[in-house]
Amino acid sequence: MSAMAIMWTHRGFRKMRILTNFLLVFCLLGICEAGQEVVQYSKTRNVSTLSGMVVDRNGAAIPGAQVCSMSASWKTELECTTTDSDGHWALSVRPTEKLYYLRFVKANFNQVWIKARVTTRKAAPLTVEMPVAT
Repeated sequence: MSAMAIMWTHRGFRKMRILTNFLLVFCLLGICEAGQEVVQYSKTRNVSTLSGMVVDRNGAAIPGAQVCSMSASWKTELECTTTDSDGHWALSVRPTEKLYYLRFVKANFNQVWIKARVTTRKAAPLTVEMPVAT
């Protein structure tokens, strides 16, 4: 085989390896997100503070879930935190804001979107159940 043929074979192999790696990463990302749905509650929850707990369907705490206050369009993150080892979280209340759009995200669980209204009345803590993604 000539030197020119070897160079073309090497270039073709390199391009094929790059393409294969790209496709592998793309497929893995698709698998990770497959099955995740968004659970959006239509009823606004009344809360006295922007804090609570994230649990699974058995009531066990979910540590490491991301909790974000979102814009009304659900597109922009305004403030985020992560649940602690006991599933607890807290966000700051803005004085001029009464209605909050909260998004809860954790790998292998469906996203949960909840509207929460901060009131001066005593309200039950916000416990959010995240369903396992199927």
